[in-house]
Amino acid sequence: IWICKAIYYVNKIVNKINPDIIQSMLPHANVVSKIVNLINFKKYKLYTGVRNSRDTFLLWFLEKITNNFSSLIVTNSETNKNALIKRWFKEEKIKVIYNWINFVKAKKIYKYDKKIILTVAKFFNQKDYETNVLVVEKLSKIRSDFKFLYVWIWPELGKIKKIVKNKKLDNYIDFLWVRNDIPELMNSSDIFFLPTKFEWQANVILESMYYWCTIVTTNIPENKEIWEAFFIKVWDINNMSKVINNILNKKIDFLEKSVKNSKLMVNFSVEKMLENYKNIYNKR
Repeated sequence: IWICKAIYYVNKIVNKINPDIIQSMLPHANVVSKIVNLINFKKYKLYTGVRNSRDTFLLWFLEKITNNFSSLIVTNSETNKNALIKRWFKEEKIKVIYNWINFVKAKKIYKYDKKIILTVAKFFNQKDYETNVLVVEKLSKIRSDFKFLYVWIWPELGKIKKIVKNKKLDNYIDFLWVRNDIPELMNSSDIFFLPTKFEWQANVILESMYYWCTIVTTNIPENKEIWEAFFIKVWDINNMSKVINNILNKKIDFLEKSVKNSKLMVNFSVEKMLENYKNIYNKR
């Protein structure tokens, strides 16, 4: 019922506006837009966005069978592009445009009496907070001068809080919920830690790059494609805790990687994103 309503209302808006281009950015919106374009005999140029190459089979299947109704597919990483090609999407119809970040300078630095390891991510299984907590547990057996800050909420928050309580790690982890001072938190942290299982493009790592954070994350292709970091295998709790411990002990340095990251930031500005979209609008 909902998809029929969506098709009806989108078609009504499209016929009223008569646009040169229809652009959609999410799987459900893509399918609706493609059907609307079909109803109108493919009258419009249609640019669809595929942000996640690991969507469920049903979403992938719907995207695939309606692919001919799109003029162009916009995705946000070369990793996603390659994954789409392996799924039999036509390479010539795929354009990579990286995400953009509205970079804001931190207003101040917070003072903490412990070493701070920051994670900013929704409490989804994808972000692997369970591994994050196990790293805290591992680290707590060799030192006590640190605090992990978890920023955000949503589905698995209750589950993760229960694990933290059962493992008696409350003294090592603070749940900060949703915050409006992410720049200040990043600017005040010793490490930014994201043990994610998969991504399409992690905007939060782009933000951490801007604030010259020492980044520890997983060695998935989506991460390694873009930035410099200490890359570790997914679920490798031992190496994650070892690297974090060595950073806190100043046995390894991130300065060279931070310099490289700072030079990459120009690729993720609003201006760069607008330039890329302007190019595809003008060419098609």
